[in-house]
Amino acid sequence: MSFLRNAQLEHVAFFWEKFNLLIQIADYFLHQDNPNSCLRYQYWEALTEKSQSDILKSLHVNDAVMKLYKHQIKMTDDDTSAALLKILCSPKNDDERMLYFFLMNEVIKQADGAFAEMLGEYCLQFFNENADYVLQYFNTDRYVARLYSTFIGIELYYNNSSISEYSQQLSQSVNNKYASSFLPTFLKDVEHCYNSVGN
Repeated sequence: MSFLRNAQLEHVAFFWEKFNLLIQIADYFLHQDNPNSCLRYQYWEALTEKSQSDILKSLHVNDAVMKLYKHQIKMTDDDTSAALLKILCSPKNDDERMLYFFLMNEVIKQADGAFAEMLGEYCLQFFNENADYVLQYFNTDRYVARLYSTFIGIELYYNNSSISEYSQQLSQSVNNKYASSFLPTFLKDVEHCYNSVGN
């Protein structure tokens, strides 16, 4: 029975992946003047197990990243974890970005104590360099969005960054319409966290 259920889920995931691809192609032809404005990105969770496996093989994933993916290591506030976070914040292509973003989110969800205190820097880096991609995802996962806004708001505060300048820069850099739709909500949450630290 469980085999049948898994097969059905795999079947649904396969067609969902292809449906998203067709939507992306249609958006491209409808907005050829600025194709990125309507691009629907793909995310690791939406891929079939076969697609995930194929990507892992093709990427020749770093050993530490693979151990993290397999839940064989625990992230702590040490140099090894910091080095791994730097890798996750530096994807070289779209497939790596899918995988690394998935892992970043898993790490952030489980973070606590001293390790959580060091995450702000990496959340901010990954977000700033992949704002369209991340914001579009936030439209479907508000819990993860709130975690990022918290870490980023706190990081900006302790960096003595201007929240208004950051908001303006981010607003100018986001091009994707699906990302832009969530941007005001995200910035409001970041500002709330920023102000909460100072009070």
